[in-house]
Amino acid sequence: MRRVLMIAYTFPPLAGVGIERTLKHVTYLPDNGWQPVVVAPANSAYRLIDQRTLDHVPAGTEVHRAVTVEPAHLRHAARRLVRGPAVARASAGGSPLPPASALRRTLNAALLSYVELAFFPDEQIL
Repeated sequence: MRRVLMIAYTFPPLAGVGIERTLKHVTYLPDNGWQPVVVAPANSAYRLIDQRTLDHVPAGTEVHRAVTVEPAHLRHAARRLVRGPAVARASAGGSPLPPASALRRTLNAALLSYVELAFFPDEQIL
């Protein structure tokens, strides 16, 4: 049986319509003499996750998970940094900070500009 490498961002346990194409290829390629080997993200920032989609992956399918770096991961880390100092200063009676939402908007705008340049052509390039 010949082997084929499939690199797929949208693959179970992610959910949604995007997984269907890869999942159907993985399901039906063995019937036509091809053994799929899938490389998918281990830590996707994709929000729709459904562990039940793993039940549809045929037994014996070789799936390798790779760690990804995505702008959404950077946004989550930045959000935690923004919230931390604001809470600490407010509880200590320190100088008031701008609302977290204003900091978040500023941070997101700066990050978006960087993302458009660094993550061309799409956010999952890494």
